[in-house]
Amino acid sequence: MIPDFEQALVGLGGLDIETGQFRKALDPLERATTLNPNDEVAWYRLFVARRGSGNESGARTAMDTYRKLHSAAASGNGLQGSDSTVTPQTLDKSAPR
Repeated sequence: MIPDFEQALVGLGGLDIETGQFRKALDPLERATTLNPNDEVAWYRLFVARRGSGNESGARTAMDTYRKLHSAAASGNGLQGSDSTVTPQTLDKSAPR
């Protein structure tokens, strides 16, 4: 595992949640929210993992952060941070099938 690949950490935490391993999901999700504190998915999954592991206070904190980020994105253009620099992609129609 690459320790600073935030999206991979979010995915790993999601897999742990899906299998009911909430405590195991905590470390990668907490690391992901440290690496990218604006990632709504990471905060939501951290909320689920904390709630599932019995940490109600931590779950509330994660949900509050998620809601703050979500409402900020909803009031703006929906793009956050470096997302605004994403370029449109096109398909190569001459590529072999």
